[in-house]
Amino acid sequence: MKTILFIFLLSTSTFLFGQKKTAKPDSIQPGKGPADVQLKDINEKKIRLHSDVTGNEPRKSILIDSTKQNRYGDILHDDSVLNKRYPFWIPAVEVFGINAFVWSANKYFFRSDFAQISIRTWKDNIQKGWEWDNDTFGVNFVGHPYSGTLSFNAGRSNGYTYFQSFGFSAAGSLMWEYFGENTRPSYNDIIYTPVNGALLGEMLYRLSSNILDDRTHGLERVSREVVAGLVDPIRGLNRLMQGKSFRRTTKEVYQKEPLNISLYGGLHYVNDGNTPSKMLNFQFDYGNPFEKRRRKPFDFFRFRADLNFGTGRKTLDNVTGYGILFGKNSQMGKLAILAGGFQYYDYWDNKTFELGTIGFGGG
Repeated sequence: MKTILFIFLLSTSTFLFGQKKTAKPDSIQPGKGPADVQLKDINEKKIRLHSDVTGNEPRKSILIDSTKQNRYGDILHDDSVLNKRYPFWIPAVEVFGINAFVWSANKYFFRSDFAQISIRTWKDNIQKGWEWDNDTFGVNFVGHPYSGTLSFNAGRSNGYTYFQSFGFSAAGSLMWEYFGENTRPSYNDIIYTPVNGALLGEMLYRLSSNILDDRTHGLERVSREVVAGLVDPIRGLNRLMQGKSFRRTTKEVYQKEPLNISLYGGLHYVNDGNTPSKMLNFQFDYGNPFEKRRRKPFDFFRFRADLNFGTGRKTLDNVTGYGILFGKNSQMGKLAILAGGFQYYDYWDNKTFELGTIGFGGG
């Protein structure tokens, strides 16, 4: 009760204090210039006051070169000197190593039947050709795409572009289909793995870039390296091998974009109302879609996931996301538009239905 009374008195005193201030009149005043000029100024102030955007975005400085930096002062491309492209054979060897590690874990730790391979199984896979497999839903739409992110980021963290890195993901998937398991090569895997792997891999690469800062040192630097490595493990490993984890620079190395992170939590009751499940949702909004600039893949993307904790519930309820592949910004009066081609990913796995999609479309 004392707390409620204190809050009430505090809010009341703030209100009374506010009453003492004299607000500037929003009407035409004699001797302040022509009436039409005053009225225009008043209207502009009202627009700024009630706008959700105007006044909140950073002003574009004349010191910002729009061919190299965004309106926030961050570089538009990773530094090609400090983030150089390494020889092709390095990410190729890493892709082979990733597949070898995954195969070893399945054979010796999980004791999986499909990992019992030999020269005979390799020969059968080549001769019998491709089929549509019957793997579980989670394996096809989460397991394979995530393995695709590892091969993708083997290329990305060695200085290759989005489309070049997609080639490493596709090659890694092809290698696995023929030589990583004793079942015939799968059409769905060769689609899901590189395509969704590139989407999720680029998102993870961009998020880790927003975390990394080679200008920092001490505890802040260690914290950034550890968190970025958890977000993008292959990049974290490569940074250690390349010496970047300990490198100090005087300038920014990686492209960064504005990032909004939203977290939600709550309880969900189903039918009987006696066994609630705990829900956690997180969403990432990356990039400013309305800044006029030349677009690269995933300069703007949105990614969200719902986790569900409860008896008989599947923990990963859904994952959805999309990112721009190519596009162009334009302005029509006060209407800002970003039009282009987008890639979409949807994964729903709950007690009612299972749904997975790969999507491409204009938007």
